[in-house]
Amino acid sequence: MIKAKIIRRTLFVLAIIAIFVFNVPIPIHLDVNAIELRVKNFDYFEDRTVQINGWYSLNLFTENRFRGEIVISGHNITHSEMLDLRFVNRRGVFSGIIEYYKDSGNDRNRPQRHLFGVIHSRVFFRDAIIVLYEDYVTEYGNNIRISDPLTSPIVVLNAETSDFGRCENNTTNLEYPALT
Repeated sequence: MIKAKIIRRTLFVLAIIAIFVFNVPIPIHLDVNAIELRVKNFDYFEDRTVQINGWYSLNLFTENRFRGEIVISGHNITHSEMLDLRFVNRRGVFSGIIEYYKDSGNDRNRPQRHLFGVIHSRVFFRDAIIVLYEDYVTEYGNNIRISDPLTSPIVVLNAETSDFGRCENNTTNLEYPALT
């Protein structure tokens, strides 16, 4: 009888903790070093600083969300207001499209959505990389933004230029956990 009460109370407390963890956003404040590189251009390395501030929400039945800001040094658009980031889980790697509001410059003064890139990370931005979108002009003259992991810039968080050494055949050593 006493054991059954203890088991019921323990299960009740665990259920309350689970509800709390999956419904209360967790504050995130990261200031990390990063590098920006291009896979097909081994001479392109830029040191960056990435600041991530906001609230990360874990969800058991839907996608995880991040509400806040991701500011990357050298990219002025990241100082604009960021839309909520929704993560899609693919085998433990969470991916989401980073979008910012950008001043449209027209007389309506309605901000436009600006696609910035795709982030791939583990929960709470561990082992994160951001593949940036680039502007392309189609054969019809339309401007579109697409991301190509081979030619688009990639920002690798928690990395420094020294992490990517040169191999003997003048290729880049890409043995970094976020890229594997």
